[in-house]
Amino acid sequence: SDYMLCATEGLPLDVRFMIPSCVPASPLDESGANLDYRDVDSFFDHPRVLGLAEMMNFPGIISGDSGAVSKIVASQAHHKKIDGHAPGLKDKELNAYISAGVYSDHECADMDDAMAKLRLGQFIMIREGTAAKNLEALIDLVKSPKYFDRCMFCTDDKHPSDLLEKGHIDYICREAVRRGADPIQTVQVACLHAARYFLLNNRGAIAPGYLADFAIVEDLKDFHVLTVYKKGKLVYENGKVADFPAPVIPEHLDKKAHNTFNLPVLTAADFAEKRAKGVIGMIPGQIITEDRGYADCVDVGKDILKMAVIERHHFTRHIGIGYLSGYGLKAGAVATSVAHDSHNIICVGCNDEDMAFAANRITQNRGGIVVVRDGQVLAELPLEIAGLMTAKPLTEVNDLLENAKAAAHSLGVSEGIDPFMTLSFMSLPVIPTLRLTTGEAVREQVHAIGGLDPNVVGFHLRGSADDPAAAIIVLYNPNRTPTTVQLPGGRWNICITDQTAGTETLLSVEGGVSVAPIGACVLTLVPVTAALPESEQKKLPLLLGVTAAVTAAVGGAVALLNHKRRKEKDD
Repeated sequence: SDYMLCATEGLPLDVRFMIPSCVPASPLDESGANLDYRDVDSFFDHPRVLGLAEMMNFPGIISGDSGAVSKIVASQAHHKKIDGHAPGLKDKELNAYISAGVYSDHECADMDDAMAKLRLGQFIMIREGTAAKNLEALIDLVKSPKYFDRCMFCTDDKHPSDLLEKGHIDYICREAVRRGADPIQTVQVACLHAARYFLLNNRGAIAPGYLADFAIVEDLKDFHVLTVYKKGKLVYENGKVADFPAPVIPEHLDKKAHNTFNLPVLTAADFAEKRAKGVIGMIPGQIITEDRGYADCVDVGKDILKMAVIERHHFTRHIGIGYLSGYGLKAGAVATSVAHDSHNIICVGCNDEDMAFAANRITQNRGGIVVVRDGQVLAELPLEIAGLMTAKPLTEVNDLLENAKAAAHSLGVSEGIDPFMTLSFMSLPVIPTLRLTTGEAVREQVHAIGGLDPNVVGFHLRGSADDPAAAIIVLYNPNRTPTTVQLPGGRWNICITDQTAGTETLLSVEGGVSVAPIGACVLTLVPVTAALPESEQKKLPLLLGVTAAVTAAVGGAVALLNHKRRKEKDD
């Protein structure tokens, strides 16, 4: 954030920021940092920081997670905005999320979702970007005199070619008018409403007392920009930007931003995986995915490719392995360090050798995008600033990126898919349905319990032997007779069964526990959390997050078996 603030100071346009709310995006992700409310609070006094960026951790907000809620409280204490991110959230969960103080949402894919959020008081950011395009589905909001004043435009992510060939907000204005929206209402949505929402009260209109920040366009159909004025001074005319001094970036910030890759040289063996893994199904034109079952090997004929997410910030050697369907690659591998939101290296390929080569090339370039085949680079775009940006001019970046796109498509990537933009969202764990992260955050702490009766499943969520915080057991008994499971030493609290769940202990046991027929239970070790060192306490959200996921799976299985049992009884 310090680097970005320095790098955008004094430009002929205002660059404003929303401070990241979810770093990492979920407790099961591995990012370059872990930001709590104290980290974000320190930036709210900066005049170009407008609030808290999209609160993706809606499960944490709904459940009252102190870490997530404290960031909202910090933002509100500074009278800043909190942007939302809640695709498909409904009913009581949506009420809880909005009542916490989340003011907007940009993830609405249809009118039902948008109207539900509008009725509860949110502002809707109508998104039209490279990977996610929602304007067509939401155009009636722009046309509506009743609702348009609660809307604004955004692009989320947009590729250089789209910016050069189509434009930014001006492109959305053209498309909205072409689809029948009133030009004046469209301009208000593009300018005035965004300024009002972000409390930029002297911007967004041409009137006495307002700053003279405005553009002159040729007409209100094509929105071709002729000239731009910034604080009353001409800064753009006839396709040329007036000269301006380059921002000064402190040397230590510049060095830090250019050295963000910390991982070993990888080999094909690092990508070997014989176990069946989930298949993530891509949906053209969307960043949501679908569950397409399991696979245990690459099958190009069925469009099943291996995918890996490689942790690159802390030299952990963590690599998550899965499979991807719908991408279309027929040979070689594609890799990128633009991998939301933790921006590890994400790689998809037809063989382990090319995947290792592609990932190593990304590291050598200090970030970016690469397309390879048979150990040869076909095209690449280095992104040497934090693995996400480059100092190269836009036109040069676009040429390199378009060459990389062409190379990816030449290897079979489906024409309807942006090879890199769409891939970059496959590791974002807060977007449904399936995603892939580095995986080791779960794998290292989830251990199967052996010696159980046939069909009985048990997992022990734990860290090292001297880590009492990591002490959670999940048990599931699908049999029609009860089973007894021997427990590790210590006293255990039963907090969830297939019949009851809550915040209080249901029963304390030692030595062993009986699990009812077609039943489940979750147990936690008794040690008092408050007595643990702070470093151990920080592990609990991860463990409880894993427990919630495992328990949900167990609960679903129990519900299904109970349904079958009732059906058998009825029959």
